[in-house]
Amino acid sequence: MNLAVIGAAGGVGCRVAAQAAAGHQVRALAPTTEQADMLALHGADAVVWAAGAGAGGHLQAIDGDALIAVTDELVRRRLSGSPGPLVVVSSMGVDRPEQMPPFLAAMLRV
Repeated sequence: MNLAVIGAAGGVGCRVAAQAAAGHQVRALAPTTEQADMLALHGADAVVWAAGAGAGGHLQAIDGDALIAVTDELVRRRLSGSPGPLVVVSSMGVDRPEQMPPFLAAMLRV
């Protein structure tokens, strides 16, 4: 499986990428708004979003546009019959998506 790990430079993402590399092809990516295009070009079968606010918990540290772009790309794939699973390593807002900033709410609806 071709796995894209977004946020692989962080503590959790680094561990996810290292463990996944034991049985999968892994591309470690930084979260940017260009991620959706990169994923389409490189043919990731699945995506792990491990980019987060870090230990400080500051939402401003998360690139919301990148998360929306990745989510939109995976929804587009799903609608075209090619599933693109998204695993988000977080629990923030799962119990109250309507109270989250728009970029988190978009991800929680997928």
